[in-house]
Amino acid sequence: MDTLLNEMGTTWGTLTQAQKMALAQTVAGVRQYTQLMALMENWTFFQQNLTTAMGSTGTLQKQADIYAKSWQAARDNIRAAAEDIYDSLINDDFFIDFDKSISPVLSGIADAVDALGGMKGTIVLLGATFMDIFGNKIS
Repeated sequence: MDTLLNEMGTTWGTLTQAQKMALAQTVAGVRQYTQLMALMENWTFFQQNLTTAMGSTGTLQKQADIYAKSWQAARDNIRAAAEDIYDSLINDDFFIDFDKSISPVLSGIADAVDALGGMKGTIVLLGATFMDIFGNKIS
């Protein structure tokens, strides 16, 4: 494929517009021929970028090594570890099960409050219970 692209790139400028379109459709197909034409029209720029990329072998690794030794990388590693612990502790299944188990209890309390007549009845019952338990100690 590299050979084909190189040969096309070097002869692209000698072709007519109709020949370019026919060649691009033959090579890349009806759906992708415009991308191939754009590549061929910018072949020199593509070659320059390819040469730059080939000459920068190892540069990205050097930058990654510098980052790995930095304070920011150490902080990011600690933050990632803390988030992993948090994710392990805060399990969605636990909260779903907890919600499912506490829901009937809260529904029962709500039914009891309704049976007592709402807030007024609940305060009267709690007051009477409080006085029964702690009434002799208040004085």
